[in-house]
Amino acid sequence: MTLVAFNDLQEKIAAAGGDRGRGIEAFLTQNDGEGWLLPETLRLADYDLGHDDRAKEPQPVASRFGSRFYDWQLAQSPEESWRECHLHARNLLGKPGYLDLLADTLLDKPVSAWAEALTHASDITATEDLIHVFTRPLAHFAADTWRSSLDAIGYLITSRGLPFEHAHRVALVERTLRSTFGERRQPALRATLDLLGSADVDAILTRLLKIRRTTPTPPGAT
Repeated sequence: MTLVAFNDLQEKIAAAGGDRGRGIEAFLTQNDGEGWLLPETLRLADYDLGHDDRAKEPQPVASRFGSRFYDWQLAQSPEESWRECHLHARNLLGKPGYLDLLADTLLDKPVSAWAEALTHASDITATEDLIHVFTRPLAHFAADTWRSSLDAIGYLITSRGLPFEHAHRVALVERTLRSTFGERRQPALRATLDLLGSADVDAILTRLLKIRRTTPTPPGAT
């Protein structure tokens, strides 16, 4: 079945003019968004597989594997199913890995879509969890949009019953600044200066530049 599925993927890429991205998207979204499914029947000879007469005749496939879903899966609502998927991901990846996965799912979405994307998220128990999730996606935005994005993020966090205090705002801005590189760093610094007070910015820059303040050693001290 792996060879058959891969053959279908290659056909989708060829039909897309060799565009791998479009071909993969077509492969994953066929069958009304279900993706590739086991065929009802299959003739092995069509794929240069099999070496006897049976290979030349259509053979049942999907029915031999039984029902696609268990009864308990069919009894679940989509919301319950999504929550279970998130819980499995949390258990498999551990909390830090799971939070990174959530961040990945937000990278191509506007802030207005984040609440829906996180509807079924598991084990979000503290503001720091969401700061972890939002840092990289926020860093992908143009720095001049950070202010409006932060307002939306604050509303999203508090709507989940979690606090979003000034210290949380500072922590999110600092982590976002740390996640910007190259030509994006200078606009990010300007946005940081615009969003936070001078004391907060001084503290962030001290940590960012790893400046260690030392005091002179008194005479005679060893």
